[in-house]
Amino acid sequence: MKVTRKGFISSVATAVAATMTASASPALAGLLTPLSSADIDAFLNHVGSAFHAAGPAGARTAVVLQGLEKLPSDKRTDQFSLFFASPSGDLMPEGLYRMHHSTLGAFDIFLVPGGKKAALRADFSLLKA
Repeated sequence: MKVTRKGFISSVATAVAATMTASASPALAGLLTPLSSADIDAFLNHVGSAFHAAGPAGARTAVVLQGLEKLPSDKRTDQFSLFFASPSGDLMPEGLYRMHHSTLGAFDIFLVPGGKKAALRADFSLLKA
């Protein structure tokens, strides 16, 4: 039986979700919160809008989606980057942030400092269905 990359990742994601559902631990609730439409189109109409970010150390700050960039993709993957900035100029460390947006809702995203367009960057490489 040939195992593809997509099949492997799908199996692992299913196993993680099943484990989390079975344990039903309040401490684990909400750790995996993907966007309902996790692609660049989900963010297109939200450039310039505010997000509230809760950081790894519990610090909360407002950030603005400054822009997005479509990256080279192929028939198996979609790739893009999001660029955020903190209007207050707060320096934010690399880490997993719980983002809250008035339209997109709450979701987790990994942010890294730097980038050409803003102070924080999130990179996505998504497998196509």
